[in-house]
Amino acid sequence: MALLEVRNLKIYYFTRAGAVKAVDDIDLDVEKDKTLGLIGESGCGKTTAVFAFLRFVTPPGRIVGGKIIFEGRDIIPLSDEEMRLLRGQGIAMVFQGAQNALNPVMTVGKQISEVILEHENLTKEEAWERAKEQLELVGIASERVNNYPHEFSGGMKQRVMVAIATACNPRLLIMDEPVTGLDVIVQRQLLSLTNTLREKMQLPIVFITHDLSVIAETCDNVAVMYAGKIVEQGSAVSLYKDPLHPYSKGLIGSYPSVRGEKKELKSIPGAPPRLIDPPKGCRFSPRCAYAMDICRTEEPRLKNMGDNRAVACHLIK
Repeated sequence: MALLEVRNLKIYYFTRAGAVKAVDDIDLDVEKDKTLGLIGESGCGKTTAVFAFLRFVTPPGRIVGGKIIFEGRDIIPLSDEEMRLLRGQGIAMVFQGAQNALNPVMTVGKQISEVILEHENLTKEEAWERAKEQLELVGIASERVNNYPHEFSGGMKQRVMVAIATACNPRLLIMDEPVTGLDVIVQRQLLSLTNTLREKMQLPIVFITHDLSVIAETCDNVAVMYAGKIVEQGSAVSLYKDPLHPYSKGLIGSYPSVRGEKKELKSIPGAPPRLIDPPKGCRFSPRCAYAMDICRTEEPRLKNMGDNRAVACHLIK
């Protein structure tokens, strides 16, 4: 059984102009020993979807349908107190933009130890020692436990966020655009750290990203998201070697490769649809070079292709 099962999840934002269908009937599985990458353009619903895993969706957003089953229990009906206990110990998250996520007037040690004290029955002294251990775990000297966020570089702030998220040994970690805004050397270091923690803690991870290199470096499985829908799922290897959905092919074709033959990069024409009034049929059809009449009238369902692959496309039989 999967650690996390998402079934028919729908999340809408209710505005005066109408309901924005940010996440519209998606299915996802996160296996206990696997890392999942959730990839797609900005605004496709990736972050909204994983916010629902922690019940962070707030008005005007609302979960209007579906189930989110974590360790066999649907978390959507849980009380606020039950969710408070689940966050941190069950599911933890590293938010995008460490500069904004850390409290600028508290030491990093205080911020780590607060999380520990919230979830575990330890003294302040014990929590403080654990905070030092967490800093060492992410490659920061424990002597810096009394430093403030402004005394750290962007990459080290992101490491502090990882230390906070893993302080209570969660069973699932979510990372939202973890390397955005970092230079390539720091990106590489952070991804290497993440892989090390994953192996050491036996920690399944969900990566949200639009960067294919992050997927290649860290993920076992991938779900490609477009305009609130999952359009393709499979292993990271299969996505790179043989993408099935035209949108997946477009993503691969628009990304430069440092190996092999040089090739001309091709952009995906057009722009994502307005999710207040998405197009009928396949939401990618207005931008798809292979669109048929059926694509503009009938929505494709996600079809199981075997070998742990699935695709939502009328072209694929």
